[in-house]
Amino acid sequence: MNDCPEKKRQESRTLLLDIGNTHLKWAWAGRIHAGPPRVIAYRESDNHWFSEWQQGEQPRPGKILVANVAGAEIAESLSRQAIDLWGICPEFLLARERGWGVVNAYREPAALGVDRWLAMIAAQARGLTPACIFDCGTAVTADLIDGGGVHRGGLILPGLQMMREAIIGRTAIRVDEVPPPEGLLARDTAAAIALGGVQALVALAERLLEQGRVAIGTRPELLLTGGDAGLVQSRLEVPCRVEPDLVMSGLDTVAAGAC
Repeated sequence: MNDCPEKKRQESRTLLLDIGNTHLKWAWAGRIHAGPPRVIAYRESDNHWFSEWQQGEQPRPGKILVANVAGAEIAESLSRQAIDLWGICPEFLLARERGWGVVNAYREPAALGVDRWLAMIAAQARGLTPACIFDCGTAVTADLIDGGGVHRGGLILPGLQMMREAIIGRTAIRVDEVPPPEGLLARDTAAAIALGGVQALVALAERLLEQGRVAIGTRPELLLTGGDAGLVQSRLEVPCRVEPDLVMSGLDTVAAGAC
């Protein structure tokens, strides 16, 4: 009987899932700052989303809150497994017109990527605005949010790997391997491809900072997130802040309650 309160407490926990194009991150709501989220390269694991639970290594969640940008097929697979395992239907978040201190700039609010929406919610909740949020993932997104939480709009462009694949796949250029970018300018084709994409992202980030300063009357903070944030940071000549789990932090804010 002494175990019952603890069991009930564990089963009331909210499981947070951030599903990107290649990786899934998970953490418990209210505990994301206790350590880095778990990361799964889900396409390599045959979409066995909850293997740690099937092996009895984690307590049962009471609720599942999901940010998914990987499409309907992934959402359906995850939902089936959650229902089979616990009888729980995950809640998939969408961007809103406004909420949690943020006002969405999109004409159709739900069309804004939920990862971008949650990153802005996290920045606003943590007092990091005004900000230019630069997410350097499979695709790169940039969003400007002012000090009042008003989203001014954003951009989407290919990420570094997509840039490289576009060059190699759609031209006669052939390289065996793209090396880590080094130096200012390249002296061979593979290095030129590696450096070109990074320098393009760096130039865009610095330009957006200046344009953001003009648009909102004060210099925004540059927040870098996503898998290639470190590469971009290493080339920047302006101050920036790397926040690797900004989307998860936004999920945690939403899980905490009222918007």
